[in-house]
Amino acid sequence: MPPAEPAAWYLGLALLGLVTGGMTGLLGIGGGFLITPALHILFGLAYPLAVGTSLVQIVAATFFSALGHWRRRNVDLRLGLLMAAGGLIGVETGVRLLQAINAAAPLTINGRSHQPVDIVLNSCYLVLLAGVAVFMLRESLSPGSGEPGGVLAGRLRNWAVRPLVSFPASGIEQISLWVPGVISLAVGCLAGLLGLGGGFVGLPLMIYLIGLPTRLAVGTSTLQVFIASAYGGLRHCQLGHTDWTVACWLILGALAGVKIGVKLCARADADTTRKCFAILLLLAALTVASRLFSLTAGA
Repeated sequence: MPPAEPAAWYLGLALLGLVTGGMTGLLGIGGGFLITPALHILFGLAYPLAVGTSLVQIVAATFFSALGHWRRRNVDLRLGLLMAAGGLIGVETGVRLLQAINAAAPLTINGRSHQPVDIVLNSCYLVLLAGVAVFMLRESLSPGSGEPGGVLAGRLRNWAVRPLVSFPASGIEQISLWVPGVISLAVGCLAGLLGLGGGFVGLPLMIYLIGLPTRLAVGTSTLQVFIASAYGGLRHCQLGHTDWTVACWLILGALAGVKIGVKLCARADADTTRKCFAILLLLAALTVASRLFSLTAGA
């Protein structure tokens, strides 16, 4: 239930949904990297409940975002469905990991008792957010970066480990099935464990490892995030990790945000899109770092 000021509490949830919905439309990410920590840190939900509720909002936001990108031909359907299939296995792995961590005995740090799930998940968020943000910001600020293409992506396309697949919509004539397969497993695991759609990791991996153009990677990532989040949300709902009142207010804000984000994506160039993405990740990393410090500092 909300605190003493319910109107402000609900408005805050709607604004959070608006911001993350905008990111979904613009960047092809579910926004779970921001929603889950925010629900825990700012709104006081326990991490398992924040994870499940975040996934419900991500499902709604990414559905409308994927639909908008599909209409603009920004989706490689074949690649998106392939990565979503691998992601489902990863989601189940992540859900089971979260259950195990949540059931672990409390930890004592500097004389204070902490739930392991708080320390582990905050630490995972910090490492992932900061690492991806620094890499993308560095690359997008390099002179004449444009579409990265990527030396590594070119090498992986020439890595002829069977089975080999092609993605004509993305201009990829041949690539080993293992490349998108491993990426999708990792992204799915993050969805189940951290309440992420996985887009903040999946998007840069599609750009730098598979070699998709940024705009096409955004739309395809959105489709993959939608399918993985739908399964993850269902699993957490079965475990009772969903606050439907919170989810509804988040979705209300997200619907407006998605429309704005999709329109901005059509106008923004590749460098600007990746810079905005990296800056948002850095801000989220700073928030999580502050929370982790407050948890582990002595009383």
